[in-house]
Amino acid sequence: LAQMRRFVRYVRDIDGIHLLLTATSMDQEDARTRRGLCKPNLFGKFSNEATALVDYVSYLGLTGEDDNPRRVLCSAASNRYVAKARNDPEDPEHVLPEFIEEPTLTKILGAICGPSA
Repeated sequence: LAQMRRFVRYVRDIDGIHLLLTATSMDQEDARTRRGLCKPNLFGKFSNEATALVDYVSYLGLTGEDDNPRRVLCSAASNRYVAKARNDPEDPEHVLPEFIEEPTLTKILGAICGPSA
């Protein structure tokens, strides 16, 4: 756990790069509310810590009709999914929106860094 934490922090702190981590999701029951919570499927306690080490945590899901599903990236926290966007309040032009339909890396980086990213 400590080695993985050090690795993510080391790579995250390298200047001039974007770090993109992907994971499948897992449902875990919240002991307090007894509700299912969907979060990154990482080993051990690292699934709880990983979201604190990064600026953005999003959930990619499907929406729409069965014959016409659409991918949606959700960066807004809810009572069902773990998500966050650590946006800079002093720079409203570079903000990851709560939802991005049919997301691509170009759309995501364009929202966070501007169109020149």
